[in-house]
Amino acid sequence: MEDIADAKEDMKSEGDGKVNEESQETITCMSRWQAPIQAFLRPGMWIPGCRAIRYYAEKWTLSCECDTALESFIKSVEYFKVNKGEGTLGNEKIIIRENDAKRHKATIYCFTKTAEYLDVVEVCFSESSSLAGKDSQEGRGKCNATIRSFSSGFIPTLIPLAPLLSVVFFFIPFAGNDPKSGTFTNNTRVRQLREHMTNKESVKGIEVVTKSTCCSCI
Repeated sequence: MEDIADAKEDMKSEGDGKVNEESQETITCMSRWQAPIQAFLRPGMWIPGCRAIRYYAEKWTLSCECDTALESFIKSVEYFKVNKGEGTLGNEKIIIRENDAKRHKATIYCFTKTAEYLDVVEVCFSESSSLAGKDSQEGRGKCNATIRSFSSGFIPTLIPLAPLLSVVFFFIPFAGNDPKSGTFTNNTRVRQLREHMTNKESVKGIEVVTKSTCCSCI
């Protein structure tokens, strides 16, 4: 109950990098309240075999520092919030749930337009491992990132008691597909953000080090 109370309190906060209130105008009150709970429980990720079709992750090496990388990521998310109709992200309702400049972490909630199924994107930037040695010059001006996108549960957050029902029906196999491209939405979402950060923002290059559909790998 403490986690639920905290989640509700976070939804009210402004100016602390938690929630973008403007983006919530088109999202139902039911989804606003239930999304943090379902994202925290994430029952859609409980079964190892099934979660592979609704989870995608990559590890990156970026040619910029963590602050710049996080700023570019947030700007890319903001771009897709405004420019509707561009791929998977451009056809979703998006909330920037977390933007933690100190820990270089961000979380965004992606809702489908009608039923408001909830997918979650999490990214964390860290200094390149080669910077561990103070005298090492290799890797300076670079950082690493882990980004993952996954479907939170079987029940859309528009429905009352969606987190509870998603827990009850956690065993039901489901997958998010983009009908236009025929690809999984989680894969497409990560690719769109990566490409926009590389082409439109101040990130000179992103090298994809690892790709995974298994939660235990990334």
